[in-house]
Amino acid sequence: MKNFNFSFVDYMKGLAFKNRLLQHTDEKKAFYRVSSITNLEELLTSGSFGKNRCMLVIDGREGRLIDNESDNLLDNQYYTFFIVEYVASLDPDARQQALVMCMLVVKQVLGKMFADRLSDRKGLSPLKGLANIERASVYYKEFGPIGDNFWGYMVSFSLIEPPNIRYNEQDWID
Repeated sequence: MKNFNFSFVDYMKGLAFKNRLLQHTDEKKAFYRVSSITNLEELLTSGSFGKNRCMLVIDGREGRLIDNESDNLLDNQYYTFFIVEYVASLDPDARQQALVMCMLVVKQVLGKMFADRLSDRKGLSPLKGLANIERASVYYKEFGPIGDNFWGYMVSFSLIEPPNIRYNEQDWID
């Protein structure tokens, strides 16, 4: 049976631990959860996590139901993450180097996600819930400066799952 319970935060945190360019640990944090873009700005301005390259994920769930005029609704879920790096000065060469490194991490993360998608579809590994990631939905955008002179990329994608919406009379009072 397919796993239709994609745990975005847990999955991305696992990638941050294993990626050689991030190497998240309890001592050298490179993974953070944020609840919104506004919260991201506050976090990057606060300096509470140092000046490391890091991954930030928006931990809220967002999506929309798709009705293809059939009995089966689909839940099109949207996810967003950021790869950012601190740039110490306004030097355009330093900024460009940070963006190059951030894009390298973005491509590594997407490559791992697509490999896990294929493994999920073939049943070759423990399911991660990525079988239904919509590769054509991947969108990325360069941004910066934000916060205390961080630059990087925002990446979003969608994943489609059955919504498990059913009417049950027992849930309602007459």
